[in-house]
Amino acid sequence: MLVDGRLERLFLSQRETNYNKMKKRDQDSTKRIFIGILIMYTAIILFSCEKDNLLNEDAKWITYSSEDGFVCDWVKDIAVDAQNVIWFATDKGVIDYDGFNFNYTRNFDTDPSGASAIAIDRHGNIWVGSGAGRLCQFDGNNWKIYDSKDNLPRTDINAITIDDSDNIWLGIACMNWDEYCIGGGVWKYDGSDGIIYNKENGLVNDYVYAVAVDAHNEKWFGTGSGVSKFDGTNWTTYKTSDGLVSNRILAIAIDYHDNKWFGTVGGISKFDGVNWTTYTISDGISNNIILSIAVDSENNKWFGTKGGGVMKFDDINWTNYSTYNGLANDTVPSIAIDNTGNIWFGTNGGVTKYEIN
Repeated sequence: MLVDGRLERLFLSQRETNYNKMKKRDQDSTKRIFIGILIMYTAIILFSCEKDNLLNEDAKWITYSSEDGFVCDWVKDIAVDAQNVIWFATDKGVIDYDGFNFNYTRNFDTDPSGASAIAIDRHGNIWVGSGAGRLCQFDGNNWKIYDSKDNLPRTDINAITIDDSDNIWLGIACMNWDEYCIGGGVWKYDGSDGIIYNKENGLVNDYVYAVAVDAHNEKWFGTGSGVSKFDGTNWTTYKTSDGLVSNRILAIAIDYHDNKWFGTVGGISKFDGVNWTTYTISDGISNNIILSIAVDSENNKWFGTKGGGVMKFDDINWTNYSTYNGLANDTVPSIAIDNTGNIWFGTNGGVTKYEIN
């Protein structure tokens, strides 16, 4: 019995030893797996950071200040001419940049609202909107003023665009509550006569903040009560009941696939002609108040926000840029793409160029 007892204890001891060895091998294997996973994730993070650094090497942020000759804080609109001269509508007037120097083209000190909108026609004429219902045309040498004598109401000019027939379209509204401010809507100038369109004609609202022309020469107007489309004869209205995220439209752009993008006070709406798609903070954008939109040569959409910086959307991913990256200010009322692909951001704290190498 003693021998049997010793044998039993020996057997149990050997079994326990084998179990401990197996347990240790399992623990070592688990550690190796954990370490492997940790190394893999570390490599992914390092690769992502390196990729971001490589992307950042392909572009750089340049902000222009008073030291560079740019002394205006509020850049309301930007346009680029055929010679790649950049034109800025600012709170101090019109400034142009030829790649070397900033030049004051016209000083609007007599008008406290400064220059509010700017566009360039195919003949190279610069069209500038200001407060108190004044549209200014610059042919490179002389200025011509359009005002009440041309049937243009004494009101604020919020947007300017030019259609395929060289008609000038203004989005107008009383924005500063000037006691002399009269009327609103859309003003069209065909080279000889000025025509007003408003709610009486079919426009959904007389507060017009944005204007765009699509590939079919149809006009799109962003108002305080939705979007109006005008084909030259008929008016069509789109509101939240149709798919807009908000009825207050502050910006419009049309991409290379003829999709319409609307910046509103409640997010972004895209309209492909049939379906509406909405993007808000919950979808990855930085701010729901969209002040400006531009489309670059790769069909990326750039959105300027009120306090949320700039967002780029490539139809899959959203990328946010802010003062942390080099933007002059996180409120961006205007964006333009120049002839070499650089992106210009007009902010409430100056102008920033995102330079593509």
